[in-house]
Amino acid sequence: MSAEHSEEESSMPTVLPDRIDFTILASGAISILKMRRDTSNPSRPRDIPLSNGVSINPHGFDLEAALNWCRGHGYTVRVLPGRSARAWLGGIWVIRTRHQIKKMRERAERNKEGYTIDFAYDG
Repeated sequence: MSAEHSEEESSMPTVLPDRIDFTILASGAISILKMRRDTSNPSRPRDIPLSNGVSINPHGFDLEAALNWCRGHGYTVRVLPGRSARAWLGGIWVIRTRHQIKKMRERAERNKEGYTIDFAYDG
């Protein structure tokens, strides 16, 4: 591959994922999952993983810098400090069905867990 060809390839536009999930694992590693929004069925849109996810050793990875990059590229970011962050390209959308949200709330109430998150978007 010539240098001219590689320069041409690097100038091609990159398609950004519709959603990026950052999860801080118990080990301290950070899991990153990129998703694409499938709206082929408007009554039941869904998010499809673009990959199996990537776990990153936290040393040398700056989550806040990654979230700032997302913000600078048109993402809306929600953060659960110490747990996770989620970035949506454009505005946020619900990530769970009504049934899933109801089950999560019932479980939290049954276990007497005080929850301060919105199960439709976070968690």
